[in-house]
Amino acid sequence: MEKKIIDIFKTRLGVEVLEIEDYSKGTMQIVSLVRTDVANYVIKFPREGRTSSTHREAFFLEKFKGKIPIPEMVLSTDDYIIQTFVEGDDLSDMDLDEELLQKTYTELGQIFKIIHGFKMEGFGFVNKDGRGEFESLREVLYQYRDEDLAYIKDNNIITDDEYLRLLDYLDRNDSFADLKESVLLHFDFEDWNIKVKDGKVSGIIDFGNLSAGPVAFEFARPFISGHADKRLEYLLETYGEVDKDELEYFVIVSLIWMIHRHHKSEKKHKFERNLNVLRSIIN
Repeated sequence: MEKKIIDIFKTRLGVEVLEIEDYSKGTMQIVSLVRTDVANYVIKFPREGRTSSTHREAFFLEKFKGKIPIPEMVLSTDDYIIQTFVEGDDLSDMDLDEELLQKTYTELGQIFKIIHGFKMEGFGFVNKDGRGEFESLREVLYQYRDEDLAYIKDNNIITDDEYLRLLDYLDRNDSFADLKESVLLHFDFEDWNIKVKDGKVSGIIDFGNLSAGPVAFEFARPFISGHADKRLEYLLETYGEVDKDELEYFVIVSLIWMIHRHHKSEKKHKFERNLNVLRSIIN
């Protein structure tokens, strides 16, 4: 892989590679930080079966160039994408006091309001044609639901009584699966995808999960991650109001998927946190 990267930067950009560092965080792409004699860059290759992820990156970077703090797209092909490297610390690695938490998340509220101003057609992951891969939101939500619910039940992850309450909750709120609103969603809104420098958001990164759907679906992740603090509250100060019942529904939908996949992974702390959030809503 290193030789391939060196050749790409020499032949396509005409620069000399000094150092290559693995920068991968998620499951969509293989990411490397490339330091050259000119500047620092990030190169991303889609993992097997994830070929659309780099197209989603290119789509977002093209549409929002100069509008919000994001990397600059240097080169995009069917096989990889090269971006400028965003300086700053990952928000997830920072020791946030309340003042910085509020400042950062109110700033993020303004940024995500701009992102969600981009209207979309379809739902789910954004395809090469720039629309969601499904015609309806219900198709997206039910893609794995039966499998995930069966896993939760068969592995006794929650009690029988809690499982019945979960099914009742989904049944009572099923109308949310027919929402027609579809806007552009980052869909991996987590602190490790937010860069901060000198007390300001220096960049939003990682658009491999770029999707189309209702606004509330975007905020399920920060609701879950920040359940014990006020980050979502601070974000909505500048973003505006989001329907609480709709948000909770997408939190539950997201948790069902996440609990299944974190149950036997190394992410035990996330599994326990997710289970606590689920119980706080259905109990």
